Amino acid sequence: MNKSSYSFICIAFMLSACSNISTPVVPAVTKTNLQGSWLVEFIEQRPVIDRSPASITFTEDGRLSGNSSCNRLMSSYQLTKATDGSNSKLHFSQAAGTMMMCAETLMNQEQRFLTALTKVTQVTIEHGLLMLTDDNHQVIFKASKK
Repeated sequence: MNKSSYSFICIAFMLSACSNISTPVVPAVTKTNLQGSWLVEFIEQRPVIDRSPASITFTEDGRLSGNSSCNRLMSSYQLTKATDGSNSKLHFSQAAGTMMMCAETLMNQEQRFLTALTKVTQVTIEHGLLMLTDDNHQVIFKASKK
């Protein structure tokens, strides 16, 4: 390799290192695009049981309802914009629910669902999927629109 080729490669490398590579900003979630029913597909990186009724419904007036896998779920939520504008903060009040018995596998999943719900602090909607995450951006729930 001659000296001019080496210099050219070094300059190209330095210029590419200086380029401004940024991650795309996901628009903040509003009550309007959060509203409706979402079918829960994953709870903390684990898929839900096939044909599980696990779902979450957000209403415009700040109410949350759904099915935690075995029982009905009711709560309220508060949605605020994050300071960086890339996502939205989400807070749930203490959830209440029915107390019916069902298959043990669904009851175990329900326990994971209810425990995971307390970890949620942020919400984004990416490619049509609802992503409920914690402060470390770890996905707690992934859901699709019903």
